Amino acid sequence: MTSDATHSVSDVVNAFEERRTLTGSLSHREHVMIAWHYARTRPAPQALAELAHGIQELAVALGKEGLYHETLTWAWFSVIRERMERFGVDASWEEFAAAAEDILAGRALEPYYDRAVL
Repeated sequence: MTSDATHSVSDVVNAFEERRTLTGSLSHREHVMIAWHYARTRPAPQALAELAHGIQELAVALGKEGLYHETLTWAWFSVIRERMERFGVDASWEEFAAAAEDILAGRALEPYYDRAVL
């Protein structure tokens, strides 16, 4: 099985939009990658709506519908958008990922939520 770190943004996004994954599940890194792509290519309200809808549909397709969490989806999207604004909306995925290690490690929401919630 290939590590999700080797998949291109377009491969991950295309699979997501077809409501499938490249590895049988959607990793945190892939969630971030998709949110980053949507935040770059759509107005924020549209990006968030499409992202949330897509995650919900993918969760159903994977038999994991109970795992979707609206508040956390909005929170992660907001942190990703804020970081994009801070480091440059034109940055490549690689540049964003290098500047957002805490997001990719799943730690960026820790100041706002108890670890047990995350």
